[in-house]
Amino acid sequence: MNDNELKSYDIASFDIEMDYNKQIAPITKKIERLNSNHETKSLRAHKDFLTKEKKSKERLNELTDKAIIKDQKIEKAAQNKVVKLHAKERRIRKEYEDFVIERKEISSLEYIKIDKATTRLKKEEIVDTKEIEKKYKTNIESYVEKLDIYNNNFEKNKNYHVDEIKKHQEMINIQLETLKQFNEKVVSELDEKLGSFTNNKNTHDKEIKKTTKETSRMLSNYATNIRKQSNVNINEIEEYMDTLKQGYEEHLEPVIEILEKEIVNLKVSFEERQKLIEDDLELNIIKLDNQLEGFKEEKNRKAIKNINMKINLFNVRATTTVKYEERILNEKVLVLENEKDMLKEKLEYEILNLDKLSIFLLNDQNELKETGDYFKELNLVLKTELNNFELSNNNYLLKHEQLKTDFIRNYTKIFSDLKESTITLAQSYLEKIADNNFEIDEINKFLDTAEPLKEIEVNRLREDIEVSEVIERFKIKYAKQDYETNLVQNIFNTDSKVRELQMKEELSEVKKEDQMIKIKEVYDKSLEKAKLKHSKAQEVYNLRLNNTKLERNLLKNKYDTELAISVHNKELTEIDVRKHNALVSKEIEYSINNHEMEANYKIEVVNKGLEEDLLKLEEQVSKVKYEKDAYSANLNSEIENKKSEFKIEREDLEQQSLEKINLIEQALAREIKVPSRNILKTETIIDERLSKLDINNVFFIDFINDSIEDYKDNKLTLEQIRVVIINNDAVYDKATKYINRTYQVLNEAVKFMNDIEKHAVLNNIAASHEQGVIKKLQKQKLRIEAEYVKQSKEITQSEGDHLVLINNLIKEQVNQIKNANFDELNELVMATEHAYNKIFDKLKDIQSNIKDESSNLYKTLTKNDNELIAHAELNAEKAIALVEESKQNSFKPLNESETEFIIDKESLRREFDLKMDIELKELRAEINHHKNVSLEKVQEINTDKDVLISTQKDQKHIIEESEDKAITERYEKIADKLHRLNANYNYTLEKLDIKDAEAKKIFDYEDRIYNIAVESATSRFNDANVKTDNRHLNKAKQYRDLSDTAVKNKDKNIGNFNKELLNLTNNFEKNIFTVRPRLEESIGDAQKAIDKETKEKELKLQELIENNKKLILTTENMLYTAFHEGYDRLNNNLTNYIEKYRIIEEEYIGDNNKSNDVLTTNNITFSNALFELAKNKHLKTQEDLLKINTEILSEEDNNG
Repeated sequence: MNDNELKSYDIASFDIEMDYNKQIAPITKKIERLNSNHETKSLRAHKDFLTKEKKSKERLNELTDKAIIKDQKIEKAAQNKVVKLHAKERRIRKEYEDFVIERKEISSLEYIKIDKATTRLKKEEIVDTKEIEKKYKTNIESYVEKLDIYNNNFEKNKNYHVDEIKKHQEMINIQLETLKQFNEKVVSELDEKLGSFTNNKNTHDKEIKKTTKETSRMLSNYATNIRKQSNVNINEIEEYMDTLKQGYEEHLEPVIEILEKEIVNLKVSFEERQKLIEDDLELNIIKLDNQLEGFKEEKNRKAIKNINMKINLFNVRATTTVKYEERILNEKVLVLENEKDMLKEKLEYEILNLDKLSIFLLNDQNELKETGDYFKELNLVLKTELNNFELSNNNYLLKHEQLKTDFIRNYTKIFSDLKESTITLAQSYLEKIADNNFEIDEINKFLDTAEPLKEIEVNRLREDIEVSEVIERFKIKYAKQDYETNLVQNIFNTDSKVRELQMKEELSEVKKEDQMIKIKEVYDKSLEKAKLKHSKAQEVYNLRLNNTKLERNLLKNKYDTELAISVHNKELTEIDVRKHNALVSKEIEYSINNHEMEANYKIEVVNKGLEEDLLKLEEQVSKVKYEKDAYSANLNSEIENKKSEFKIEREDLEQQSLEKINLIEQALAREIKVPSRNILKTETIIDERLSKLDINNVFFIDFINDSIEDYKDNKLTLEQIRVVIINNDAVYDKATKYINRTYQVLNEAVKFMNDIEKHAVLNNIAASHEQGVIKKLQKQKLRIEAEYVKQSKEITQSEGDHLVLINNLIKEQVNQIKNANFDELNELVMATEHAYNKIFDKLKDIQSNIKDESSNLYKTLTKNDNELIAHAELNAEKAIALVEESKQNSFKPLNESETEFIIDKESLRREFDLKMDIELKELRAEINHHKNVSLEKVQEINTDKDVLISTQKDQKHIIEESEDKAITERYEKIADKLHRLNANYNYTLEKLDIKDAEAKKIFDYEDRIYNIAVESATSRFNDANVKTDNRHLNKAKQYRDLSDTAVKNKDKNIGNFNKELLNLTNNFEKNIFTVRPRLEESIGDAQKAIDKETKEKELKLQELIENNKKLILTTENMLYTAFHEGYDRLNNNLTNYIEKYRIIEEEYIGDNNKSNDVLTTNNITFSNALFELAKNKHLKTQEDLLKINTEILSEEDNNG
């Protein structure tokens, strides 16, 4: 041990001590006995320590369990209180619901009384009204009776007319259905006939093709028999040649195999000889190497040199022998290889000679096979062409039948379409004429019943006057009942609102108590948590004292033992030094842990203090924010209330403006009624005239569709369809008629407008009596006629120009189709359709321009009426603009007042927010200051800790480095051991006292933390209670303010109801005394209106009669156009039929000519066949022989 210190022992160092005690086992019996006594005492002390430690741990666990039970008790108590509060809340809500139900029942009784009074008033009103109706009904019974008789007769005639029209419509529908059935029947019969013909044709074609197959099979059999016989002969020849080749091979190949085996045996023998030489060399070399090793040990240089020379000699002899053997082998192999090659060449030469012989033998047989196949093909071609004659004839008949069927089908379809369009056209115009007749009947009915209607209308107006007076009187009484109803409803709403606010205030009180219970629960749990931590710290403190006590006992025992065995310590010096150093190192580590623990406790105390300060400051911040939000919410509520008041005023102004605008729109509708009706009639006539142009488009589209369907004919080839398209002149005729009908519409428009101007001039001439005016008008008439002639010439010239333009376009498109290259029929049809559509687009452009010109001519008819409507709409827009301007002017003071109010409130808000923001900024600055101070304290604690720990670590490092030196010094200082032992013992006791003091200090830290936690929990508890109480008080104040507002609104509503009742009463009385004179005036106005309407009906009657005549004329023109168009389609169908028939006939003649040419060629070929076959045979034989000779020469050249 060291002279000046004796380190103490703790629990962790006991294991080190035990390890070193095991190393000193060989000590004397006396030392063993002393150590045994020491260990016994140490174990007893440890046992006592472990018993106390176990009790402390059980105490800690018990504290944890008790803390959990206490938390559960706190939660249970809080839950019981919350249940009671919930029961109180339900009771409060039940009281409010009972109050509302009671008030509803009271209000219902009042409503029943009011409803009974209202019902009685309605009955009185009905009685008075019926008496007035009965009085006036007797005045007009005779008029009504006659009018009913007339109306009944009119309805019977009208129904009879309607029934007749329906019968005619049904008859037309039956005709259309019959037409459709006839068309379907014709099409089905045609399809059936064509199908039967097609089936017969297909059956015949199959029979013809079957004969072709039978002929082919028969010829194939002949050719096959020839091939079979030739193949048999060929096989026999090949077998004979194979036999000869096999004989040569069997004669020469065994000799070749013997030579090859000999060559292999020579090579194997050489390899065995070479291996034997190498093995002999290896044995000799090994033997000499062994001798060489022996001589090297004896260091006999001369013997070593002899041995090396022998080794070289053996190597040279082995190499020379192997080379000689290899040269002999190569010579023998070369002789045998030459002999083998000579035999192989002889064999190949004989085989090539046999191949020449086989060529002569096989060529005759091959010629027979080829001749059979060749003549088979010639005969098959002959039979095929003969069958083609019949198939071509059948195909011609089928195409003609299909063409005829298509012609009849198209003919039937065109004729059916013509009938259907004629019937449909007549039906449409019949409907228009029927509609005109219905309107004429209605006008006649009105004219016949005008006088009774006038008397009835006057009587009705007088009845309405008296009934309206009765209604106005009863409206005053109803208004009084509504007033009573509003009063009851107002009282009910106010009482319910006030009671609801009281209920909310009570619920707020309950919520406050609930919140306080929860706060108390959190507070109790925090206290229990702090107490638990404090109790655990107490137990830890007791554990540390128990640990120190154990160390004292161990130290005392060790001190006594050291005194007893100090005499024997010299032997154990080294062990003791190492153990001492280990214990000192452990003590230093323990001290370092104590320093870190102390620093951590100090930091925790600082953090706890900072946390409490921050909590208090945060509470202040929250309070400031809450005040800021509450103030802002109150301001927002005031602003919203004010905005709602301004909004109601704006809505009233908006409603007044809408009423004025409605009156303006009604006046506008009355003013434009007559011009709009005139424009509608004129536009109907114009549309009727221009509808011919739409029919024009339909005709041309039908032409395009029919033509394209005709061109999609699979019976004709692409070139044949191209010829049909190029030769089709119908497109020129259709385009010409299209332009003629278009310009006919323009001529009609010009003539119509010219007749109107001329008629107006003639009317002026008839109405004038001054000769000067008459002459001017006659000149004007002549000028109009000259202008009409000029316009007619211009129209005719323009029509001719457009005809030339369209004809040129058609020629251009036809030339493009003629010169274009098409791979498929669909491409040709699509190109044709594109060309026709391009022509149609050009025609539509021309028609569109003509239609625009016609529309411009007709526009003068509606010019005056359009100007009247535009003028009326302009005036209405100006009036509406004035109303809008007045409304905006009324809005300006409201908007200014609202803006001023909002600006004032916002300025108050900004001032209050600025004040609160300053306070918040100060609080946050204080928070940052506390944080900075705590951070500095923590840094200072960590610095002190690092300095202490660094010093002790250096001390530990020095001890470890000086361990060997200490052992040597210990031997020298063993004599001073007893003197220092006592000093070290006292020093260690002082150290233990210091440890107890540190443990006490740590416990004091825990005690301070406990007190801080209690104070913090108490502070949070008090702040939360204050905050909850403030929130409840604010809500209670808000509910009381709302209750006062509801009471004020009740009084305000009562005043409004009184004012509204007074206004309604004044209005009703005003209506009673001011409306009657106006109604009296309306009687005269109604009589004038009926007279005016009678004149209008008479004019309308004349217009409808004229319109019927025009419709009949238009119908005749349209029927003529439809008949003419149907005839053109029939003519085009016949033309297409004739053209396609011509093409089919030409195709049939062309196919027959081709078959004749093939038969002629076949005869010529058959004549030259035998000569060509013999010639080919000799040429082939010559080529094969030359080829074999070439191979023989090439092999000889290679061998030479």
